[in-house]
Amino acid sequence: MNIKYEKYDSSAKELSSIKTFTESADYSNRRRGFFNSSNWLHWLIVISVYGITGTLATLLSRIILNGALQMEGSLVSGPWGYRGVYLLVMPPLYSLILIAVGSAFGKHLYFRRRVVRMWGRLLPIKRLAKIGR
Repeated sequence: MNIKYEKYDSSAKELSSIKTFTESADYSNRRRGFFNSSNWLHWLIVISVYGITGTLATLLSRIILNGALQMEGSLVSGPWGYRGVYLLVMPPLYSLILIAVGSAFGKHLYFRRRVVRMWGRLLPIKRLAKIGR
């Protein structure tokens, strides 16, 4: 008695579904687009703009608080009034400087969208979300 079994190859179906899953989770295609030469220049500019902006915002907020508002102190040692005013002055000043420095580096649209997104998360204004898109 010679019985011929037809072999069901379930592994082929499983392998194809695994392959599809690994292809969707494979970041090699994304890496090629992310690390190409034009993106390196973009990210170098972005990192430089954020570095310059942070330094300028810190220096200018200190000048505004010590010079224009004539408040003495620091964020670490106080007094509490200085800390409160610093936290009120710093975010809008940082946003303005970020857009200005970003514009100087030719990335106005990119940094404007970042600022609008930041303020859109902080303030419940639906209009800001539409501007940022």
